[in-house]
Amino acid sequence: MAEQPIAFYFDASVQVAIAEQLKRKGIDAITARDIRKLRDSDPSHLRRATAQNRELVTHDDDFVKLARRGAAHAGIVFVPREHRNIGVVVKGLTAYWQAIDKDAARNLVWFLSPASDA
Repeated sequence: MAEQPIAFYFDASVQVAIAEQLKRKGIDAITARDIRKLRDSDPSHLRRATAQNRELVTHDDDFVKLARRGAAHAGIVFVPREHRNIGVVVKGLTAYWQAIDKDAARNLVWFLSPASDA
């Protein structure tokens, strides 16, 4: 496990079941639904995740565009829509969580795919 494990923030585009499975594994994860912020704008989600020092997990490539334009963030995990298999995403995020330190993740955009190895 990483020295300082990351925590996840799931925007409204990602299945809540993924966060729930990560929580059962002892991984710190919250969803926009948990905090009743489903309708917030993308920049608001990114600011909140960053303020809470959480990696934002999303299917929405607008977050990748925000990062490319220089928006600071605690990290973004982009999950392409074709990779919606909950088990595959949980496995990939768990491997990422085990391998990546919170400090190393800052301003990193990681693209999850079924073959991703963190």
